Amino acid sequence: MKTANQWTAAFALSFLSALLSPQLCAEQLTIPVHDRHQPPLVIMDGDNQRGIYIDLFREILKIAKIDATLVSTPKKRARIMFEEGESVISCCDNPAWRTRPKEQQVQMFSDPFYTTRDVFVFPADKDFMINDLSALTDKSVAVIRGYGYRGSEWFGERVDLGSESELLAFVALGRADVGIVNEDVATRW
Repeated sequence: MKTANQWTAAFALSFLSALLSPQLCAEQLTIPVHDRHQPPLVIMDGDNQRGIYIDLFREILKIAKIDATLVSTPKKRARIMFEEGESVISCCDNPAWRTRPKEQQVQMFSDPFYTTRDVFVFPADKDFMINDLSALTDKSVAVIRGYGYRGSEWFGERVDLGSESELLAFVALGRADVGIVNEDVATRW
């Protein structure tokens, strides 16, 4: 399987403005984190989560002296919890993904703590040039269900899959012309 650069995403912590209160740091916080196995970004091992996102996040919390319990939560639910004030820190989000009006009212972001890229992946020996996204108008493009993709209006056919490993296997079997996936996940696969 071949890969090509697509775009870069910076991940940051998003905070409710209430987090700025010093007494808040003295409390034990419950923080929702990814609930799906997404090696090497998130590795689920029973109730224990680890991986790039989780390990970096834990280190940031430690340095900031924030006492927290990380709880595996579906991403959609985690966003609602944040909007409703049920959680005050959200891990590993790209500001471009957090665009709902209520999120915009209550969030602010840290500086990025991890940067990665999404890449195009192709079936073996079936790659093609993508100088601009119009090259995808007659192509089937495998993506992760529930994610938004810049330029998706150019996709000939959008094929939604449930995980990165499903997407990579689907593309490797030639069932899509191209896929879009995180480069760290693609490299590990």
